[in-house]
Amino acid sequence: GKNAGEGVRRGVEPKNVTTRRDEGQVDMLRRLLVVLLVVSLDASLAFVSETAFSRIRLNHGAGRKQGVCCRTPRLRAIEKSENHGMEEIKLRLLEMEEKCERLQEELRVAQERLRLMEDRKESASDLSHMQEHDVMKQQGLIQVKELIDVVEALTACPSIGGCPWTAEQGALDVLEHAHSELKEISEELSLGSASKHFALQSELGDLLFNAFLLVKICERDGIGGSTLAGAAASSCAKIRRRAPFVFGEGARPLTPEEASALWKSVKQQEKAGLISTIPPTSAVTNGNVTISEKP
Repeated sequence: GKNAGEGVRRGVEPKNVTTRRDEGQVDMLRRLLVVLLVVSLDASLAFVSETAFSRIRLNHGAGRKQGVCCRTPRLRAIEKSENHGMEEIKLRLLEMEEKCERLQEELRVAQERLRLMEDRKESASDLSHMQEHDVMKQQGLIQVKELIDVVEALTACPSIGGCPWTAEQGALDVLEHAHSELKEISEELSLGSASKHFALQSELGDLLFNAFLLVKICERDGIGGSTLAGAAASSCAKIRRRAPFVFGEGARPLTPEEASALWKSVKQQEKAGLISTIPPTSAVTNGNVTISEKP
């Protein structure tokens, strides 16, 4: 489990480095967007100034038509100068409009790049979470296998190294221990805050141990023909029958109420004998594994 974890961590580290580099690029693009917005604001202010100046010119011209002003040589020189200035302003305005169009296009491209980089960052994060999930799953399988080995060792005959106390325990004794563990788990969960559940994992482990031990005691004493493999197969088959949509079979319910109704419906059909509750079973004959399914 440790080697598997180290291997996955070595695979994740480059992803983290890439993510930090992407965050730097995202920050740079955001600064570029701020600059583009400031330039666009400057162009808008220039347009407003030119519009206000045009209104003054129009009002001044209207006043001359009404005889308010005299067209002296000095006034004509001023008008000529103003006309030249207006032409320059118009040319400047056209240049700013073209520049604004270019900046708007650059802004659109930058926003698209930013969106793509954020999508790539989310994908990298999802991949990292998937890798972590795979590691935890692999470690869980290893630990469960080790717990089964522990139970196997305890329930072995004392003459070959098994536990004498376990050898004296019956199924009802183990069930009583399991009930005790359930009470302790209930006490842990009743604490409310998740940060206070210090002993919860240990109590859950005790319950899991007692569940495996109960199955092995039933197998040892020949109760109900139970085996660990048979109990696991029966549980998996039952869940697949009652929640087929989880495993790609049947229509997926839209609400929790619909899922619950489907579960109860299948359960009722099982009790009525309309659906077989016998899962595929494994049998070992002369070292060969065969799979048989009872109708």
